[in-house]
Amino acid sequence: MPLREEPEVYEAKIARLEEKLRAAQAELQAARTDCAAQLTEMRLGNARIIRALDCSVQLIEALLVWMPEGMALSDKVKLAKGAWSCAMQEIRK
Repeated sequence: MPLREEPEVYEAKIARLEEKLRAAQAELQAARTDCAAQLTEMRLGNARIIRALDCSVQLIEALLVWMPEGMALSDKVKLAKGAWSCAMQEIRK
């Protein structure tokens, strides 16, 4: 039959394990906080990009409305307008 250790030995082992657990929990909390900060930063960046794209869309729409009916467009402008129209349809779905 194996020898059993004194209660103090078990208590010391438990204390070490609890300390390791607290350290791991603190590390996990720090990682969560860092992830939350990074997520907030990405959301702010995305909001700036979306705002800039929204302004661009408004400008394009205003320019297209302002153009005289039947005005001849260059092939590059026609392609760009077609691509823009398709992209806008995809967004609005």
